[in-house]
Amino acid sequence: MVKIERMVTWEKGKSLILTAPSSLGIGVTLVQQLHGVTVQIREVFGLEHTEGIRQKDKAVELTLDKPENITLDQPALGALKNVKTALFIIEDKQVRGLDAHVLVGSEYGSVVYYTGWTGTPEWQDTLLKSAKSLF
Repeated sequence: MVKIERMVTWEKGKSLILTAPSSLGIGVTLVQQLHGVTVQIREVFGLEHTEGIRQKDKAVELTLDKPENITLDQPALGALKNVKTALFIIEDKQVRGLDAHVLVGSEYGSVVYYTGWTGTPEWQDTLLKSAKSLF
């Protein structure tokens, strides 16, 4: 079972570490959401992108206690490998079209590579409803 090491909300550069049991339950729901991603964004995301999201957007960031492979619901897509972090973008204040998207950070050695993902409209609705209750 995937264990969440840390869960943080970000809004306009301000962070809040969440520790309440109800918040952690939503964190588990968000991890489960990763199984349902269906569309990979063909863009490379680096640390400057993730830092920009933390500083300007509304997001929820999960850090797992160890890298995990997450099997996707659509077998043709395979799996998300070595997932260490997930940065769920709830409101894209930078107007890049990234509302209801997630940047998945995969750890290889001491480096984390980010890929962008989203899902069906229903997946997006579930993500937004789950995460908005944290703010």
